[in-house]
Formats: sequence, structure tokens, C-alpha cells
Amino acid sequence: MTLPNELDVAIIHSLGSRDLKSARLVSKLWCSYASGFLFQKIYVSPHKVDLEAFEAITQDSVLSKSVRKLVYDGSEFIPNYSKASYLQNLWSQGCSSLCHYDNWYPDSQDPEFCSRVSALVGKDRQGFEATIDRLEDSEFLNEGYKMYTEHAVHQHHLLQSEEFVNILTEGLWKVVLLDSIDVQDRWPMAARAFDKRCEGSPLARRWKPDHLCPASWVWKKDPMSYACAKSNGIGHYWIIVSALVRAQRQVRNLSIDSISIPPEVFDRTDHTKPSILGLDVVAFAGLESLHLSLASWCDGCGDEETPEVYPNIDGLWILLSLMT
Repeated sequence: MTLPNELDVAIIHSLGSRDLKSARLVSKLWCSYASGFLFQKIYVSPHKVDLEAFEAITQDSVLSKSVRKLVYDGSEFIPNYSKASYLQNLWSQGCSSLCHYDNWYPDSQDPEFCSRVSALVGKDRQGFEATIDRLEDSEFLNEGYKMYTEHAVHQHHLLQSEEFVNILTEGLWKVVLLDSIDVQDRWPMAARAFDKRCEGSPLARRWKPDHLCPASWVWKKDPMSYACAKSNGIGHYWIIVSALVRAQRQVRNLSIDSISIPPEVFDRTDHTKPSILGLDVVAFAGLESLHLSLASWCDGCGDEETPEVYPNIDGLWILLSLMT
């Protein structure tokens, strides 16, 4: 029996992501219907796995016309990490995971490591550091550290060259129905700890839960701060702007509301960047919705520190004045 097309669409519209993937295998008709829902949101990041998926979708003449939202993952693998630093941050990641889940990595590939770290979580840093030498020979640790380092090297190359911007530009040019960009600086918690839900970019979904995830953005006033090894998000903002301008693509919705972006990105007195200042006015001239929060830095330590006010954010007022 053949159902009316309206019923086919209604059935497919009610399906979740996993079932939509199966529905694409039923018939050519269902494949076209399911693809329209399955690829409405796609991901991009300066990571090889995500770029391969992004290119495959945007270069497809059918799938590219389904895309309505682009999720830009700006999390970064920190280059030149020592193995000890890798392990220390993996421990911190485990502590964070415990705040959200009752069991930490129940299906981890190394039960001995899980038992050890579960016992260590909540203890002081000295107690943890005493075990570093023993854990450095762990097979899964060496595998995770190697993967992290390889991703950091590849990502650094993409961000330092024009290759990533060029790929993003070409893809944006082909997604003619794109109307929203959602900027993220970290993977969902389900990707940073063991969880059955599939969330985040293709790389985040396939990342092993007992491996260290890329770092989120940090904005520090002190240029010598250790945290300055992490991205502050400014470069990613201008990558998005440059690609939109080159592709002659405008979006109606921009969301950076789950994170904080440094206010200096809207500083129009920064004459060290004359080639990009004002490009965001062109890229976001058609905005109807803007969600963002501005990061703040604090001087000093302790509970009495007072956030400083950044002196110049004229670029933000210009964007707001242009919104329809």
C-alpha cells in the first residue's frame, strides 16, 4: 500500500536522528524526505573528521539544500601538551563528569584506570600526582595522548593557513538556505563523559570517553598566563566573518549565548587588524536575532576581585543598529 506523500512526511518528521538514518534506506522517496530533516543542522570545526563530514554534505547537490543551521565548534586541542599535563587535565575532566553522572566511564577500555581515577577523584592534587608515573605506561593513555597530539598538530595547521577558511567559504557558498549559525566553544557534556546520547559534532560523537577532550575558550588579561595557551575565541569569530563575506552569504540568526566572547572582538580602535575590522558589519547586516554574552577579566585573587569594564565595544553597537 502506498501512503499519501503528506503522511510519509508526517511520519518521517516524527522520527529521531537515529531513526531518520534508517528511514533513508527504505526507498529513494523516503531518503529524500528523511535527508531534508536529518541534515537541517550540520557541524564544522578545524578538525579533520568534522571537515570531511562538512565537505561531504555541502558538496552534495541534494543534502546541501537541506541545511538551515551551521554549528561552529571552536574548541581546540592545545599543542605541545606534555603527557603529564594531558593526564592532569584528563583527571580534571573526570571530576567534572562526576558532577553530572553517577558512574564515571562504566564502559571504559581500561577498568584498572577507571578504578584508580574513581578512587582519586575528590582527593587533593598531590595524591593524584603521586600516581602519574605509574599511569604513564598505560596503553589507553598512550593511545589517547597520541590522538590528542595528532589532532592538535592538524588543527594548528588548518588555523594558521588559509585552508580552513577556504573550505568553510566553499561550503557556505553552497548551503543556499542557511539562516542560522550557532557558535560553541566546547563539546556537550554527553561527549565529555560516557553517555548513551549522541550529541555534538561527528568527532565529538566518536571520541572515546576516557580520552581528553579539546579545551574551551579562556580570556585572560595577563598574556603570560598559562590559560593563554587556550583559545579566547577571537580568531574563530573572524574566521566565521571572513568566510561569510567571501561566500556572499548572510544569516538571520547568530548565537554565541552558551559561551562568552571577549569584548575586544568589537573594539574598532584596534589598528593592528585593519584588514578585518568592519567585515562583521557586512557579514551580519541581515541579522534578526543575536544571542551572546561578553567575557570579563578580573585582576587580583580571592573573593574581592572586581570585573573590569572593557573601554570600547563600538562594533557591537553598530551591529545592533543594523538589525532588522
